[in-house]
Amino acid sequence: RSGGGVSSNDNDPLEQGQGNSLIQLQRLDVVCGLSTKLTEHHFGNRRFRRLIRNNHLLYKSCPKKNNKKNNKKKNSIALRVLQEIEACGARFLIPDNNNKNNRRSGNNSWRLASSKVSMVKIRKALRKKYMENFHWDDSIEEE
Repeated sequence: RSGGGVSSNDNDPLEQGQGNSLIQLQRLDVVCGLSTKLTEHHFGNRRFRRLIRNNHLLYKSCPKKNNKKNNKKKNSIALRVLQEIEACGARFLIPDNNNKNNRRSGNNSWRLASSKVSMVKIRKALRKKYMENFHWDDSIEEE
């Protein structure tokens, strides 16, 4: 096990990107991948960005020294974001690009991202320098 409760099991099919391929995207789910209209405007992604914004300064306040104590603090912040997302039933999903029929028709099928992939996405978002001055238009009122 690595820090922050993230498993690094080489036999885990989700770690290898082979998980469920028939998952339907739900409103609160976070869509992973390159920036697209879906990743920018999907309700779950807007909620994710709001959680990142609310934790960004705390994450950035951790000293940059690369030691176990500082990494543990950063991991605990990222893990708290993950737990808050999962507490409402949301999931991190990645597009299933292996399904040729879906690519041709424009329909997306989704796979569940591993905890490791989810934590990488969260930590990367928390690190981004533009967060402090970014203009947020991520209102998450009911649609």
